[in-house]
Amino acid sequence: MVAATGEQPAADAAAPAEAFVLAAVIDDPDGFSNIRAEASAQSAIVGKVLEGEKFLTYRQNGSWWRVRKGDGTTGYMARRLIRVLDGPNPDPAPGAPAGPMPAGVGGSGVVIPDLVRAAPVGGRAGQLRRVRTADRAQRDIRTPRLSLQRSGPASAFQPVRLVQASHRQCAAVADRKGECRAAEIGRSVAMTGAAPESADAEAEVTRRLKLGDALSAFDCAAASLRGGVDSPRLRYLMVRALAASGDSLGAMHLYKELGLEASGDTDSLALAGRIWKDRAFDHPAGERPPWLEKAAAAYHHAWEVSGDTFPAINAASLFALLGERERAAALAGPIAAAGAAGNYWDAATLIEALLLLGRGEEAVRHARAADGMAGGHAGDRASTCRQVRRLAESGAIDAAHARAVVDLLRPPPVAVYCGRMFRAGGEGEAAAVRAISDALDAQPVSALIGPLACGADIIFAEQAIARGIDLTIILPFAEEDFIAQSVRSGGEAWVARYKKCRDAAAMVHFASNTRFVSDDCQFILGSHTAMGLAKLRAHEMESEAIQFAVVDPDVAARSADAIAGTNADIGLWRRYGGRTVTIAVGGLDRSLDFPPAPKPPEGTKRGLYAILFADFAGFSKLGEAELPVFAREVMGGIGGVLDEFGEAVLFRNTWGDAVYAIISDPVTAARIALAMQEKLDVLPPGLGLEGHQAGMRTGIHFGPIYRGQDPVVGNELWYGTEVTRTARIEPVTLVGQIYCTQPMAAMLALGNAEDFDCDYVGKVKLAKNYGDLALYRLSRRTA
Repeated sequence: MVAATGEQPAADAAAPAEAFVLAAVIDDPDGFSNIRAEASAQSAIVGKVLEGEKFLTYRQNGSWWRVRKGDGTTGYMARRLIRVLDGPNPDPAPGAPAGPMPAGVGGSGVVIPDLVRAAPVGGRAGQLRRVRTADRAQRDIRTPRLSLQRSGPASAFQPVRLVQASHRQCAAVADRKGECRAAEIGRSVAMTGAAPESADAEAEVTRRLKLGDALSAFDCAAASLRGGVDSPRLRYLMVRALAASGDSLGAMHLYKELGLEASGDTDSLALAGRIWKDRAFDHPAGERPPWLEKAAAAYHHAWEVSGDTFPAINAASLFALLGERERAAALAGPIAAAGAAGNYWDAATLIEALLLLGRGEEAVRHARAADGMAGGHAGDRASTCRQVRRLAESGAIDAAHARAVVDLLRPPPVAVYCGRMFRAGGEGEAAAVRAISDALDAQPVSALIGPLACGADIIFAEQAIARGIDLTIILPFAEEDFIAQSVRSGGEAWVARYKKCRDAAAMVHFASNTRFVSDDCQFILGSHTAMGLAKLRAHEMESEAIQFAVVDPDVAARSADAIAGTNADIGLWRRYGGRTVTIAVGGLDRSLDFPPAPKPPEGTKRGLYAILFADFAGFSKLGEAELPVFAREVMGGIGGVLDEFGEAVLFRNTWGDAVYAIISDPVTAARIALAMQEKLDVLPPGLGLEGHQAGMRTGIHFGPIYRGQDPVVGNELWYGTEVTRTARIEPVTLVGQIYCTQPMAAMLALGNAEDFDCDYVGKVKLAKNYGDLALYRLSRRTA
């Protein structure tokens, strides 16, 4: 947080020059502040203070105060960076972030839209404002590019938002790098210089939530806020989207960060209850009551303030979960007596009230009517099903009636598609269109996820757009190469159709943005990522993931044991217990014209592996005497963890405090990362890091990499763009946490790994200008 400039407190005349009696922490968005030998920014740096680290000072005149750290380091720090704590030397606040936060990332790892602050500096007709950004850089810009909030003294820096879209947004739109549809709002901002109405962004995020696509809804809201579009409702929707994705911890942090707890509106008050309830179900049953009590209190307060039935029914359900059946019935009774109005949520509220009152048959009858009201709003259906399922599993309502209600209201499946590439036109394409259309009629779906190659893929995408089905595109490598290899190879007519589908899709993801190197591993990564994301989405939707596969029985395809292609995708999906809807289409023109592509040198080995990078935050603070302790206890502990997993660890290396490992499969990599994290939950004694933020930061990715020999030292060498990308994740990871990429999270879901949770963090700017990447926070599943 950036402190506003203003009057400095007067010096405490009673405090002697070196009476360090006031405890303080820094208020610096960089996550650390320098201690200097003299009261000057040009003076030598004698020490650093990390965010959350306590130090001592006293009240002084001027813009520099003398400070003293716990290790005895004494010097001067800019007064504006010092936040004095209440009372002498209090303990640090519980729940403080475990380490300095990367720019734009909150304490739970959630992306926080950037804020700027401004103050008037005059200029022609008063049109200039001096802006101080999150990194404290200052520059003058014209007021039409700012959304001003006029409060406080005119000379102070006040919070504002830039109306002009950020370079990051504009690049995302220009390059089609998977930015959600809200980025189109950013493009219009960049072109016109005028702020769009927040209602447009709110409507788009709401639409995405109704479709059940919580991740893209969150990205839409974040992109809008970054682009200068802001409103209390948009902030509420952003937090609601994160909660809907399953990240209760991140949602609560963002709820506070965006000021929703002070807003006072009914939806925001009730949202706190929703987050605490989700947090309760992140824990085993025996540990839930304290969280359920918080949720019940929040919902009950929202009901007392508003009198609305929505917080009332949620409070009733929470009282039932806590065993307070009379309180539950007192709230549910009037709702049941009033009946339902003509919309889905009123009907869902009535159904829940009837179930709580033991009137299950009536609830099922109303569920039949609610099924027609819900239509294609899969997100609304999923929310109702989740609530009913939790109540039934906790014994608060009758299980048989709950199953009947869920069976009626469950959203349609999420589908991943694959199929043959073929040339455009002719009876073959017409047959494919008819067959795919018939399949979607016979098996409705709430979302479609897949690639966009010529032939079956583009037809699936066109059908999704025509039917209003939520469409997510997964591209395996750089777009220009994909178009050349997998779109134009079927004829130029496919290219325009590709671009139309790409632009109409809700989301476009890249499994990797590397160039094509004639490697089947690149196609495998794309198809496996699509399959895993379908399973992740289905889990959020309380639904099933299925596979559509178009096959041509008249044309020989790759053998069933091939590592890439439609047959391989079908085999893998079924191996993991998935259901495949096979669509047979004959007469396809498979005379494709593939362009030449660069190939690795003869003898080059390349494969798909999990990549892990970790380092130890706090290493630079160790003295010479502590280094042997670090080597023995910290690095020795990590080495012991890697030893436990035997031959699954294909390669390992260290330098200083960093660890680099190549692991045979994603599940083992996740287990290794969590074991390392747990090994160092408590720092070994003797490091001298008490009071400092210290611990491991870990990034994991899954992708294709080269395997060879280091020509300089002769050792085994594992290298490639995906290795470099993984190395850029660890620096933006919070201390004590594990971030993984979308392909990694997708692989865990595809393999039905039940030991882990992957909570969406958002699109995070990687270190060393390596672009933005969608990241997930990996944790061990406790419930």
